[in-house]
Amino acid sequence: VMAPAALAGGPSGADGLSGEVAAEAKIETVVRQVLDADGPLAVRAADGRLVGQIGREAVMAALIGAATPDDD
Repeated sequence: VMAPAALAGGPSGADGLSGEVAAEAKIETVVRQVLDADGPLAVRAADGRLVGQIGREAVMAALIGAATPDDD
């Protein structure tokens, strides 16, 4: 199970971000929030530390990758 922290881009400050998600959340639980947001969301650890940011492209790539069988 993938968490937003695994997909988060580097921290760049929370200014200009469209909300936040918990770094420890399951990606499946935040997909709708990310897709509905006007821009990237901050990814915050349980201690409030900014881990990074996550946007639609990262979430969609993860979901498509998770749903695509290996072509080995």
